[in-house]
Amino acid sequence: MDNKIVLLNFIKDKKEVLFGKFSDILTHEDKKSAWTEVLTKGKSLGLIPAGKDWTYARDTTFSNWKGRTLV
Repeated sequence: MDNKIVLLNFIKDKKEVLFGKFSDILTHEDKKSAWTEVLTKGKSLGLIPAGKDWTYARDTTFSNWKGRTLV
């Protein structure tokens, strides 16, 4: 449970990049890089299995946690 909080706080700290609108300043590469950092942090905490890419962190891990929270 504590590891999830650590990862969620990490996501919260990067929320402007992760969830911001694309612009001349915020590009797809910026978002991809930030989600890759989330992936790396999640793997180091044992929350995301090895062999997964950054889209898994965004589309599965975070999405599932968000959905469970909002129910």
